[in-house]
Amino acid sequence: MRNKLDRFEWNEKYRLGFAEIDAQHQQLFATINELVRAVNSDLAAEHLTGIIEALLEYKNLHFKTEEKYFQEFRYEEAEEHIAKHAEFGFETRGAASQKRRGPGAAGL
Repeated sequence: MRNKLDRFEWNEKYRLGFAEIDAQHQQLFATINELVRAVNSDLAAEHLTGIIEALLEYKNLHFKTEEKYFQEFRYEEAEEHIAKHAEFGFETRGAASQKRRGPGAAGL
């Protein structure tokens, strides 16, 4: 029997004080939890793929929004944070393409 994934709980300590970013973070939590529910329910691969695609699209929007604020406020650690975005993007694209190739390929 496969272990169930845990939900990701939003906590006020994650709030940054930028309404747009905070709302996007909360939406990311909600979408990730939708994926967790789908995986835990053993839903069809097509359903999982749809959630993963939605998550990837929203991640892209979120990263663009953050990077806009980095420039606007001359965030000192912008370069390092953008590198993390790129690394995360590479990892999530790889997991999504593995999931498209077949059941269990992404380790979900």
